[in-house]
Formats: sequence, C-alpha cells, structure tokens
Amino acid sequence: DKKVDQRKKGVSFLKKNAGFVKKFDQFKDWEQDKMINWLSSYVSQKGAAIDDKASYALVDLGGKNCRHLAGEIDKAMVFLGDKTHITLDTVLSICSGVNKGIYDFNEAMKKGNLKQIMTELTSLLNHGEDPIKLMGLVTANIRFYYQLLSMEKKASFQVIAKALGKNPYFVKLLLPEITFNKKYE
Repeated sequence: DKKVDQRKKGVSFLKKNAGFVKKFDQFKDWEQDKMINWLSSYVSQKGAAIDDKASYALVDLGGKNCRHLAGEIDKAMVFLGDKTHITLDTVLSICSGVNKGIYDFNEAMKKGNLKQIMTELTSLLNHGEDPIKLMGLVTANIRFYYQLLSMEKKASFQVIAKALGKNPYFVKLLLPEITFNKKYE
C-alpha cells in the first residue's frame, strides 16, 4: 500500500537508466509462425542457429510460453557447449516431461505405430494427463492428417497450407511423415 519514495538515489537512477521490456508474452494457438520466428530470432541473439524441424519440435514440446521456450534454448546452448547449431536430436535430448510424452505420442500417430501409440498413451495416463484432452488430441490429429492426405494429390503445399491455416513449410515437412492410413504394425 505504500508508495516508493522517488527522491531516493536508487529510484532516480532506475528512472533514468532502466526500462521495462515486455519480452515473454504467450502466443495464441494459431500463431505458430510467430512462435517459430520469435524462436529463431532468440536463437540468433544467442549466436546460434536452429534447424526448422528442431524449431517445430521445440514449439510442440515447449508450448506457447516464451519464457519456457527461452529456458529450453538456454538449456540447449549449455548442452551443446562450443557448438552453435541446434538440431532435432538436441531438442529431443534436452526436453522431458509430459510435453515430451505428448510429442512422442503425436510422432507415433504420424507414423501409425500402434505399439508406440499405446506405450505413450499409457505413460501419459499414468502421469495424470486428462483422458478427455488426449481424446481431443487424437481426434484433432486424425482430422488434420486426413485433410492433408485427401488434399495431397489435388493441390500444392501452399494451397493446402492456406486452406488449413498452416505454414506451407510445416505442411511440406509433415506430409511425407504421415503414414497413419497404412496398416498398423
């Protein structure tokens, strides 16, 4: 309830020399392109480079919270030591927890690997993940993959991406990886 005495030396020094930068906002679900761009610029500020697949994986694993993503990049830089290139393997090595489980679950769904899907699903449920949320994730993924595969032969990556509201490069990377429509192992 008390106000800061602005006559003090410390306060006047901060008023003259300091500023507030709102740097770690959270992105919206539909702003994946902005997340990737922010991530790339943050990595560049650190004097490093990041692969596109690593960027998408990091956003999948780290979520929309910039503070968490910045922490993961900082952790990757420590992990790499003298190296300055962050790859998908680096991201998968440093990230853990429920988000990694969800990432692995999504990857298993893309590949149609039923054994891995069940293993990841069991692990997520054992770690307290909400079954309804997981059911929504499965439904959304199957719908998205079906839309991609049904449009694959009829249109270019750019047209598909625009129709589905996704990044064309993301669609180009994802389409060859989707094999869920083939017979499960």
